Order: sequence, then C-alpha cells, then structure tokens
Amino acid sequence: LKDTVGKIANAYLKHVKKPYKTVDETGRVPRIDYRLRYTTLSKERRKVSAEIKRLQKRINDIGFELSRLQKESPNQNEIKQKIAQLDAALIPLKNELENLRITYTDNWPSVVKLKAKITILEDERLKLSDMLPVVKEREKAAESISYKIDKDKAGIMKLEDRIKFIDRRVDETKKRENGLEEDESLLKKEELINYIITPPTEKVLPELGIRLSIASAVGLILWVILGYLLKNAYIILVTIDRLFNRKR
Repeated sequence: LKDTVGKIANAYLKHVKKPYKTVDETGRVPRIDYRLRYTTLSKERRKVSAEIKRLQKRINDIGFELSRLQKESPNQNEIKQKIAQLDAALIPLKNELENLRITYTDNWPSVVKLKAKITILEDERLKLSDMLPVVKEREKAAESISYKIDKDKAGIMKLEDRIKFIDRRVDETKKRENGLEEDESLLKKEELINYIITPPTEKVLPELGIRLSIASAVGLILWVILGYLLKNAYIILVTIDRLFNRKR
C-alpha cells in the first residue's frame, strides 16, 4: 500500500509541477554530510598522530639527557653519607694527634704520619662538599626532566584516547554513509506519502482547483459541441453536399 501511495504521490507531484521540498524547507534538521565529516575526522586523526610522534621523540631526547645526568652525577644522599663517614673517621684521629702533641713535636714521625692521614681525609671531605651543590643542581634538573617526561606520557595517553574516539566516529560515519542512500530513499518515500495524505494548501490546492475547473469547463464545451454535431449531422451533411454541387 505504501509503495502504491508513493507512486501516486510521485505522479501527483509531477502533475502539479511542484518541486520536491528539501529538508531545510520543511523545517527538518539538514542532512549531515558524512563524507565531509569523514574527511574532517581523518585530518584530525593525522594531526593527533603527528602530535603523538612529536611527544614520543621529545621523551626519547630528554630521556637520554636524564640517563646521562643520572650516570654522571652520584646520588646526593650517598655524598652526604660519605661526608658523615669521613667526619666520624677524623674525630678519633684528631684526638689522637692532640694527645701526641702533648708529648712529641710536630716533626716526630708518628705525628707527621698521623697529620698526613688527617690531611688526606680532609681533602677528600672538601672535594665531596664541593660536589654537593653541583649534585643538587643536577638532581633538580633530573627532577624537572622526569616531570616533563611524565607530563608528555600523560599527554600521549590522552591523545591515544582521542585516536580511539576518532576511530569509533570514523567507523560510525562509514556505516551511516553506506546506509545513507537507503535512508534517503525511505525518507523521500515517507515525505511523498505525507505530501499526498496532508498536502500543502497554500499554493498547491488553489493551482489544482484552477486546473480542475479549466479541465471541467473544456470537457463540458467539447461535450456540448460533440452533442450538437451528432444531433445535426444530417443537416450538416446535406448543406455540405449542396455547396459542393454548386461549385461544380
């Protein structure tokens, strides 16, 4: 029944020469251009993929710098621990030196040997103390690099989620684009059926009324003429025959 009504509606529209109304004219939401959406999503996906590659390259570059800092610089806590050990070792040595100086002069072999040992430990401690500020700065730089790496990794995770979302949208767009022709066919048929069931009355009906009135008037005139001709056919034929004989 719907197919029949659809055919009638199509013939009706052609008869009255009314253009098929677009979606916008009927107040519907405009049809989505799925190909344009697919193109837009594809461009966005390429852009996001490029950003992921850029972040991965930056992670690799600063990750190499982080490894270098960690290898070249000892741990700050280790340095402090060594300094503490040296301090602990110097205390008894200095006490022993003071005791020896009570009895012996600085030139005494035992005093000279002990002083040399203390000097070596103090020099080592001074070097470690000088390294401590440098190590602190390097550790601070390493922490900053680690923060950037973690931030970039978090950014990559968000971008990967965006890629997954885009892929889902692309799949949906492909499915909808494949079914678009069928959907449009069904939409057109439904609108044609609605057009016949509830046709617009502002312009179509007046035009249809005029056409029907003219057709009825012409038909009536033709019917009267035909009836007159049939009723007076004999008289007309006789008159034509006489006119023909006169000419001869």
